[in-house]
Amino acid sequence: MLKIVHTADWHLGQKLDKLDRFEEHEAFLTWLLAVMAQEQVAALIVCGDIFDSANPPVDALKLFISFIVHARRCCPNIIMVAGNHDSAGRLDAMQPILRELGIVLLGALPDKTENCLVPLRDFSGQVIAHVAAVPYIRPVDIQPSAAGESETASASRIAASISAVYKNIQSEYLERLDHGKPFIMTGHLYVVGGLQTADSERPVQLEAGSMQAMPTALFPAEVDYVALGHLHRNQCIKKQSPPIWYSGSPIPLSFSEADYHHQILVVTINDSSPRVQVATRLVPRTVNMFDIAGNFNEVCEKLNEVKKIFQLTREERVLARVTVQVTEPIPDLRERIMELVHDSNVTVLAIRRDTQLWDRTEALIQEKELEEFSPLEVFRLKYREEYDQEVPPDLEQAFLEVVEEIYQKLNETNLTP
Repeated sequence: MLKIVHTADWHLGQKLDKLDRFEEHEAFLTWLLAVMAQEQVAALIVCGDIFDSANPPVDALKLFISFIVHARRCCPNIIMVAGNHDSAGRLDAMQPILRELGIVLLGALPDKTENCLVPLRDFSGQVIAHVAAVPYIRPVDIQPSAAGESETASASRIAASISAVYKNIQSEYLERLDHGKPFIMTGHLYVVGGLQTADSERPVQLEAGSMQAMPTALFPAEVDYVALGHLHRNQCIKKQSPPIWYSGSPIPLSFSEADYHHQILVVTINDSSPRVQVATRLVPRTVNMFDIAGNFNEVCEKLNEVKKIFQLTREERVLARVTVQVTEPIPDLRERIMELVHDSNVTVLAIRRDTQLWDRTEALIQEKELEEFSPLEVFRLKYREEYDQEVPPDLEQAFLEVVEEIYQKLNETNLTP
């Protein structure tokens, strides 16, 4: 029997509307250490987006290092791979030190496929399983596009490049390793059937302005378990042949996740039937989150209800995002909302105006703060202002590709967007 913990998308160093999440991450990692010790797991597998940015803050780095040092004392195997938020170069720079601690951390896809194959050992050093540790497959790892390539051809090229990585790893495994031991694959990508959150996942394998979903056939039936990262909701993509799971993130990374209870997975691979058992462990939430929407009176009523539940005498922290439906400008909206929660446990991090019932473009320009715009929204508004029409689909696609290329270059140069 082999027991592992599968988790992903920690996003250490993340800020939610400028609010630092350090205490929440610290509480999660303390809890995770306790779970690992209690379950006596043979391995911890972290499937990407360890950090929220390519250049994480010092406190996040300290928290990460402190965790892996303590985790290694109770767990013989720790395997981590980079996600699309991580700097592959920064993570790889830590490899020489972590390797001495018996920790595997892969930032970039290795030049040699065989270096993705990692043996799991018990504390006596005996090999008990094998892991195909595959980090986020970056544009540099994918076959370049051809001039005049169609959208369909581009999608096929990306899928074929990613598929080739996994096929090569599978071939190495079949040729070189003991097939009688459990075999686990990892990935940080978007697989067909995955449920996205509304706004907390940066696109990967960008195609046609959204995340391109990879088929489940990417993972061969001989694999005992597929551990995935990138999507922030815990979910089973496929139950068997092989079982494919996203662990989800351990804390809510946006207000769109306020009503969802985050989890990790404890996976048991048995010598007999059933071969694989997956159990969820709910992560204790140390901060309460509310996404409140309605007209001004409804929002005020809901905020008052939250204030009553979480009295000042209680220690719970409460974060809220407010979306107010308006039919005309409310110049003092922010001041009125902030006054309502003054001297309470409720912290309103964002106040948004839903202006669908009146001139949308004019309202956005007048009422919305610059930091609330996405790059695509700015581009659409500017184009509409200059040409008095919507952005053509091919031009919008080209813009999105440029934005993704900028994100990738920022990651490679250890900068943050």
